[in-house]
Amino acid sequence: MNKKFCGCLFALAIFCLSGHETQAASITWNNTATDYNAGGSWTGLAAPGVNDNATFTGSAGAFLPSLTGSITNQGLTFSTTASSGYMLSAGVGSLTLTNVGTSTNSAINALNTSGTNTISAPIILGGAAATTATFTQAAGGTLNLSGNISSTAAIAGLALTGSNGRIFTLSGSNSYSGDTSTGSSAGITLNLNNANALSTGALVLGVNLSIDNTTASAITLANNNINLSGGSLTFVGTRDLSFGSGTATLSGNNRTITTSARILTIGSIDADTTARILTN
Repeated sequence: MNKKFCGCLFALAIFCLSGHETQAASITWNNTATDYNAGGSWTGLAAPGVNDNATFTGSAGAFLPSLTGSITNQGLTFSTTASSGYMLSAGVGSLTLTNVGTSTNSAINALNTSGTNTISAPIILGGAAATTATFTQAAGGTLNLSGNISSTAAIAGLALTGSNGRIFTLSGSNSYSGDTSTGSSAGITLNLNNANALSTGALVLGVNLSIDNTTASAITLANNNINLSGGSLTFVGTRDLSFGSGTATLSGNNRTITTSARILTIGSIDADTTARILTN
């Protein structure tokens, strides 16, 4: 056999075994139909697949996306400051998101600086065990997650990140693995609108955080620990919110809990070996 030909085969084999990653393609919603799973609803006439990022540009039009079956994408992007007013629903099925990066590689990256995007379809976080899924929201915009969020593996948790002034609403009955963290950028408001909003883990503050319950009635969180090691807490108080018998963990610095209205309940305080002061 020709030695040059053998060398080419060897190089090809090395390339195939090297875990070469496929760059995500951006597939854009064309606002001509509502079926998320149908090629005709997207530019290029092909629905986003497992190696693609579903992208929504500009404000929502007359045709709002709805799942007609389960589908897997790398991520969702609301790609401009005006990309708001979308509601992604599900007639049938769920949406699995596999991205575990941050910023443009987030599982959800929302760049709208006003208005709200709502996802009522069930979301499955498809990252490998011990990875963290990230939802990113620009300042001034709101990401409303009313569908149930689960995970396929024992992920480390869900990070809610973005710019100062971002708002997230969790109103589904969530069951993803790990903690829910608020990132390192200040100015986040988190609405906890379901007893299972925080899934099975703790709420971990990376920065100062405002929380609220914007439903019509009081809520007691089922999985109710809170870690204040990274910041202080402000309770807006549209309706009462309780962490039940959950423990508030303090370490590193003294913290403040501010209540603007209504009643916020925390079960107990667990400080580190150094005495800490929690101010209300």
